[in-house]
Amino acid sequence: RNDLLGSLGDEIISAEQYAGFDENGAPKANQVVGFSIKDKAKFESSIAALAKFAGQGFAALEESDLLGHKMYSIKKPGNGPEISFVVADSYFFFSMGDIALLRKLLNQTKSPDGPSLWDDAEVKDIIATLPKDSTSLAVSNLGSVLKTAIGTIVNLQNMGGAAAALGGGGPQGKAGASFDMKAMPSDETFAKFFGRAASASYALPDGVHVRMIAREGSGE
Repeated sequence: RNDLLGSLGDEIISAEQYAGFDENGAPKANQVVGFSIKDKAKFESSIAALAKFAGQGFAALEESDLLGHKMYSIKKPGNGPEISFVVADSYFFFSMGDIALLRKLLNQTKSPDGPSLWDDAEVKDIIATLPKDSTSLAVSNLGSVLKTAIGTIVNLQNMGGAAAALGGGGPQGKAGASFDMKAMPSDETFAKFFGRAASASYALPDGVHVRMIAREGSGE
């Protein structure tokens, strides 16, 4: 436990990518969280021990190479997201969903001056409006956030409708959702009205200051 948790640093990277909806209307997303590592050797040996334990029947682990790093993947049955984790040079990455996002983050850690998730012109512009020296920074696409929220609500309504159909009751005693997912506007339509949002936190002597800003879409 000490080798595992004690080897982690105090930096966290988190990225989430909207990935549409499944056949039931539930939103899908690719997610990656990266934790900085203080002692790679200790941490890597701990992860290897956990992977060996998991491979003894606790979970179906697969080992592969990703950009020169050993990647462990857990294949979930059905439509569940794939879970992967990688010990890179300075970060431990935990991924859920398609590994394309994990690949981007690994590339960025290997070549900081190369292509980055932060290269988007809108992202650069909204970050520039926030004061410097933040302790944390987050940027999101408001259109994707709204689409995900709608999908979540519709999925919950579908679940309630299924319960009602089985006699278990549901929202207002009705089966089915009140929103047709086929009527969901396109990504381009959302981009016209909803732009980027950014937030940053700042450490103060007696507290934490958080500043947030949101932008409208292009309207075009």
